[in-house]
Amino acid sequence: MSSKHLDRRQLLKAGGALAFAASARPSTVAAVDSSTRSPLIRDDNRYPKLTMITRYSLERLKFAASAGYECVELVRDDSFTPEKLSDSQIDRIKAEAKQAQIRILSLECGWINHIDASLADRRARNREFVRCLELAHQLGCSFVGTLSGGMPGQPIDAQVKAFTEVVNEQYVPVCERLDLRMGWENFPDPENFATSASRSRGSSGLGSELRIPFSEHFVQLVIQDLRSCL
Repeated sequence: MSSKHLDRRQLLKAGGALAFAASARPSTVAAVDSSTRSPLIRDDNRYPKLTMITRYSLERLKFAASAGYECVELVRDDSFTPEKLSDSQIDRIKAEAKQAQIRILSLECGWINHIDASLADRRARNREFVRCLELAHQLGCSFVGTLSGGMPGQPIDAQVKAFTEVVNEQYVPVCERLDLRMGWENFPDPENFATSASRSRGSSGLGSELRIPFSEHFVQLVIQDLRSCL
């Protein structure tokens, strides 16, 4: 893959749709408080046209707005985590986004192994992601992006079962309560088994058993990116 495509992934976040998302039941996108909506986003436009993925800083928010981006997807990193952000800091970040006239659309929480082979570690990662969902809700996000994780060496169907149980039992109730969507990336990685197209096509029952409130915005970005490439 060329560096051009890698840069494109970083900027457009085009790899966010599940290969099997088309079989999942779409959910409506969470309503956005009009007081925090960027003036660049028309009220009759359901999705933003362009989103930049970036680490948080006021300067980056201002740059994204000045460069014509309508939204940002903020990346969880060592300093930008639920454990390290107080309520007052979160309020300040939201105020800075409003000041910069840009919307915080999503929180990127990659590299969490949601189905770690160790049950103790898996439960710890599940709790970690629930805290990320709660942070995204506090920030006013519509969805959270992440990777599935995997159990290297385990049969695919066993990983499908574990993934389905985690999503349905641990995450969906939280998403429904907070009116959030999840964007499961199909980024090719050895431990990102569940959202790899070739793996999911070869797994029985994944689309029918998994009830993910997925983000239609991810799908739209993929379509836009494919059209521009063509």
